[in-house]
Amino acid sequence: PIPVGHLPLPPPRPLPMGFFIEPSSLPGGSAWLETCAAAAASKHSSDLLAALDCDSATAATSGLLQNLFLLAAYGLILFTASNLISDGSELLLLVPALRAIVGSVVLPILGAVPDGAIILFSGLGENAQEEVAVGVGALAGSTIMLLTVPWFLSVYAGRVNVHANGELNYKRPKGYTGPWTKLNPPGNMSLRKTAVDCPHAVTISGRVLLVTALTYLIIQIPAFFGGSIKAEDHTAKSTAAEARSEHLWAVFGSVVAFAFFVLYLVYQVAKKESGTVKIDEKLEEVTHVAIKDGRLKISTAFFDDLKAAKAQMGPEEGASLKHTPNWKRLEHTLKKFYNEVDSDKSGLIDFPEFQVLMYTLGEKNLSSTELKARFDSVDGDMNGTLNFDEFCTALVKLIGELGHDTTKVSLQRQITAPAGDAPAIEVDEEEEEEDVPEDLKDNDPKKQMSRIMKRSFGMMAMGTALVLIFADPMVDVLSDLGFRLGIPPFYISFVLAPLASNASELIAAFNYAGNKTRRTIAISFSTLIGAGVMNNTFCLGIFLLLVAVKGLAWQFAAETLTILVVEVIMGLMAAKKMHTLGDGLFVLSLFPASLAGIYFLQNVLGFD
Repeated sequence: PIPVGHLPLPPPRPLPMGFFIEPSSLPGGSAWLETCAAAAASKHSSDLLAALDCDSATAATSGLLQNLFLLAAYGLILFTASNLISDGSELLLLVPALRAIVGSVVLPILGAVPDGAIILFSGLGENAQEEVAVGVGALAGSTIMLLTVPWFLSVYAGRVNVHANGELNYKRPKGYTGPWTKLNPPGNMSLRKTAVDCPHAVTISGRVLLVTALTYLIIQIPAFFGGSIKAEDHTAKSTAAEARSEHLWAVFGSVVAFAFFVLYLVYQVAKKESGTVKIDEKLEEVTHVAIKDGRLKISTAFFDDLKAAKAQMGPEEGASLKHTPNWKRLEHTLKKFYNEVDSDKSGLIDFPEFQVLMYTLGEKNLSSTELKARFDSVDGDMNGTLNFDEFCTALVKLIGELGHDTTKVSLQRQITAPAGDAPAIEVDEEEEEEDVPEDLKDNDPKKQMSRIMKRSFGMMAMGTALVLIFADPMVDVLSDLGFRLGIPPFYISFVLAPLASNASELIAAFNYAGNKTRRTIAISFSTLIGAGVMNNTFCLGIFLLLVAVKGLAWQFAAETLTILVVEVIMGLMAAKKMHTLGDGLFVLSLFPASLAGIYFLQNVLGFD
């Protein structure tokens, strides 16, 4: 008991960082129980017990609810921080001068920051050998969750029909003009007859995952032979001896993990990849999303390309995108938006659809009169429709003639729904300030890129700061929740930490795959495997360095074996050419199976 009988109230424990609530000091927590025990032994026991509410039957429940509130608050903040880092870094990918270094280096590192911070802060406390269980749970849960749950969601969202000859239904059959969808009937849940393509790039990513997973063996093999892997054999003396015998192995493992990390980044720079995804492929999707969300205009994203096309176009010629530096990416991007407004899938768009398309592309400074004049000038056969090539010509001419005063726009437009069958809406108003995002208020691409860079750096800085501030209190909350529920903190962290730190990857993988193309499914799978590689290198390197510096023993045999088994399975799955919905369900089952496997190893076989 704490000797506080001479005090009217027991001394409170110091608050971490002088700002955050200590979860264990809330009713029902370990510090609260110690304080109540001290109060019971003091001269003022009745007053102290009443003041602390120690005898209340509802005190522990009240403390648990408060803990859950803190968990939800910190989790939401970390989730927001993770999204800020992810969105900010992807926005920076739009800046041509920084594209290579951002895609190959910045994106992978910042994506691993939330998990790395939780791992780091879990081992900085006074009782690091026990509290680091939260960090182990975050590492294992993040790695296994990223390789399983969003993988299934990608298969589910991106699945298409499998033909009798084994081909996937990604393209409309030649000569077929009737109604056609990639998944038929919609919502088809056939386990063997719906699937996604798994490109060779994903197979290469799986091999990288398997190679980097070997780092775990550098510390786990000495732990097998240098001490006991049975939890019942661990004493304070044996743990200290084990830590000493594993010290050099932890240092060596950390060096190897960081070496793999550097080699991985160098490999990505050399291959122009981001998370084993080609940067141009990633950039195309990021550009599409940024334009669709109104954060970017087509004239800003492809200013040099459109300018080059305009310069090489004669007075009576159409515009050829193949003369531009990034014509494939520009053509793919325009084609996506073009197909979205081509409601009848005829390959032609009429004037109302042309208006909607230009507005969607962010070119909101063009009046209806200007658009109509350009539409008619490129409509060679005067049939009131444009094909894709004619649309590209119209776009190039319009962008080449744009002025710089775009903060005021004419609202005299005819806007129709993309379906083309709704009546036009005639709007005739005075010019007024339109609610245009700050990044789009100036037509000068250099100024827009400057604003995009500022916004991007601001988002990344804010996200990183939030992670560094709230990762430590999040660790305390997870540890305290495990104590209150009588569940080891590892299991709490395994399930909950990834939801806060990796939810953005889960959502992004689902959204990418939902486009139902080979390219987007490759991005989804490769991004997830790339995140696993970062956990095997960057995050594990931090963990092993922490083990070496703090003199901790590696007593995580059950967790390590489970991570290795899942990564081996996923490395083999990545080699499959096609993933059916049944395969996706098998991958999803690995997440709960991992929890069950760790429980079996720890509680039945007695592993540490």
